[in-house]
Amino acid sequence: MDRVNIINSNKSYFSSKHKIDSVMLALLTNRLQIIHFIIFSTERLQYPHMVWLIILGGVISQLYIYILSRWLSSNMGKKGVIGIFDLFGNVFTRIFLFVWLCFMLIKFIIASSYYVYLLHKYLMTQHPKLTLVLVLIISIVYLASKGFANALKFSVIAFVFSIGILLLYILLMFNTFVSIQDIFPLFGNVFNSNFLNSMLLIWGFFSGPECLILIGPYIRSDVNIHKSMFIGNLISIIEYVAFFLGTFIFYGSDFLPYVQHSYINMINFLQFKSIQRIEMITLPVLMVNFTLSLAVILLSSFKAIVYITGSKKIPKETTLTFFMISSIFTFACIFFILKLFTTEIQALFWGNVLLYLSVFTYTSIPAIIFIAILAKSGRVK
Repeated sequence: MDRVNIINSNKSYFSSKHKIDSVMLALLTNRLQIIHFIIFSTERLQYPHMVWLIILGGVISQLYIYILSRWLSSNMGKKGVIGIFDLFGNVFTRIFLFVWLCFMLIKFIIASSYYVYLLHKYLMTQHPKLTLVLVLIISIVYLASKGFANALKFSVIAFVFSIGILLLYILLMFNTFVSIQDIFPLFGNVFNSNFLNSMLLIWGFFSGPECLILIGPYIRSDVNIHKSMFIGNLISIIEYVAFFLGTFIFYGSDFLPYVQHSYINMINFLQFKSIQRIEMITLPVLMVNFTLSLAVILLSSFKAIVYITGSKKIPKETTLTFFMISSIFTFACIFFILKLFTTEIQALFWGNVLLYLSVFTYTSIPAIIFIAILAKSGRVK
């Protein structure tokens, strides 16, 4: 009987009793963006003066952050999924949520697989990928099972862990072979034949906040949403510029284009007497960022499925439903990592798929919501 009660319990995964403040919202915005920087890396930006494109991409991203913050600040946005129903209507909301769900599922699978690929390649080559993907998925499901509010608060822990890694990278800049001259010239022709590909890559760096369209009910009423998300995006710009220039200072402009995953490889050059392989600490720490981002995607997908298959007023939110959806995500990741993500060429291909998908979702989702808000405002008038 107890077992049946647990499975069919009406535990509230979407309780908004405990809400996030402005600091948590800023850090959440930043952490959702940073995992794309880890996956896509910057070595394809071959010249130091490309730093201005990163800044340009960040400025344009602030426009999309404004659109998302305007949605989350509105009366409809504060209702979460219910607000989506109010915005689009019953039929179009289900279509919108279904398409959004498909994109989130693909992002979840590829991002999970890519982290496992990096972990297997640089740290745990002797461990089977199945074990690694199960550890990652279990941590994601565990965090998601704590509910939306607790998962969002985890952004503070993710940021604190990342600050520790940042300090390690600063130590690298004091090596004797490092030369600051490698970041010059900082001015050059950015509008070359590779401009479009560079902008797509940079736009992919700033994607991620589009996953937050359903978190309105979990933000405290006194939070300045635009200011918080603006600061989160600004932190990302600063981090990207610092790491981008740092790779040029460390590797040099001649050698950097030949380095894969420069962000991860740099840390191998740190030497400590007490720690032989510092990447045994840094790579697992990166898992904190992936766990947070993918838990938010899993919970948002769970919420979308609940409202697609159930009633707007009485959603079918049960532990059994959550367990079934988590199982589907888990088995999809296992199949993907074992069958479709096994070689360097496949990793490059799926990395590009994730890049183009991230660019598309970050561009289209805020734009669709913005157009719908304008259309609804016009009808009201």
